[in-house]
Amino acid sequence: MTNPNILEIHFPRSCIIGENLQLDASMTLLNLKVLNLGECWRLTGKGLVNILSYTSDELKQLKLDGTGISLLEISSLTSIKNIEDLSVVCCPEITDKSLISFLNKTGDNSKSLNLRGTYRIALSEVGSLTTSLLNLGSLDLSFCLNVTDVGLISFLNKTGDNLKNLNLSDTYITLSEVGSLTICLPNLAKLDLSKSDVTDAGLISFLNKAGGSLKNVNLSNTNIKLSEAGSLTTCLPNLGSLDLFGCRVTDVGLIKLLEKTVKPLTLKLRNTGIPAANIKAQFPRITVIM
Repeated sequence: MTNPNILEIHFPRSCIIGENLQLDASMTLLNLKVLNLGECWRLTGKGLVNILSYTSDELKQLKLDGTGISLLEISSLTSIKNIEDLSVVCCPEITDKSLISFLNKTGDNSKSLNLRGTYRIALSEVGSLTTSLLNLGSLDLSFCLNVTDVGLISFLNKTGDNLKNLNLSDTYITLSEVGSLTICLPNLAKLDLSKSDVTDAGLISFLNKAGGSLKNVNLSNTNIKLSEAGSLTTCLPNLGSLDLFGCRVTDVGLIKLLEKTVKPLTLKLRNTGIPAANIKAQFPRITVIM
């Protein structure tokens, strides 16, 4: 660690505690940009603070997947203020309060936020967020079973034109609060709602707000029927992939939705009961996968 040219440190699945690390001033990691301590199950909050105290504000990526870190321990450190990419997959100690405290330090610079499986997160403290998330490009809330529709929409209202990837798979999200969404997410390209509780009304309301740029939509294993597709007022000019595996969609609803698309499209219809021949006959530009 005495090498001044160290830009990345990766110690995943190690037994690092962090508390006993001691470097003199000449060994400070001034140029470190990536720190990966994923699945370091013995890492403590005090140890993480100690490690980060040797870094500068050049740090851009921090990965703490599968650790017992809460983020509160490091929220006051100046060295984290320019972090762009935070991954805290399956971190059981992270709460709404600790997440918001961290984002109040880094939010203006955040580009990617992976909260997959952080089951205590509900996004109920978004009102305490004092910074914007205008640069956020990717948000992963999959398996966040306590995230609510109100919390999600409140959080999305803090983001801006740069959000491109939104993963809400394996959640209880219904999109019932889309009416409170004050932005249009004009660059959203990928939406994953697989195994969620999304409703037909919620989906169409969301597509009317943010459907214009979507390229990839995954609705597999949901209860979507597309019964509200007739209420879709926007076109889907960029949609190139639609996954309806295991959905209970109707022929009428699906056709109304497909009429809003214009590009060659890959459509996954396995376990839907809809004959591929019917779709191919009406939409020869569409590739149906059964």
